[in-house]
Amino acid sequence: MDLFDKGTKADYDAWEELEDLGWGWDGLIPYCKKSMTFHPSLSEIAVKYRYTWDIENAYGENGPI
Repeated sequence: MDLFDKGTKADYDAWEELEDLGWGWDGLIPYCKKSMTFHPSLSEIAVKYRYTWDIENAYGENGPI
């Protein structure tokens, strides 16, 4: 199984603080969303481990990954 995930908002915003190149969360999240397709865990696993997702704001739906 291959896994891929992006960093946190704080990670990207810290990069942007080093040099303002548009590499903060707001600049990069649109590209992250374009590249990803989110596949949630099975519902029984999500319930057992109390997983939640903010799909609309953090994940894409039609990307190649």
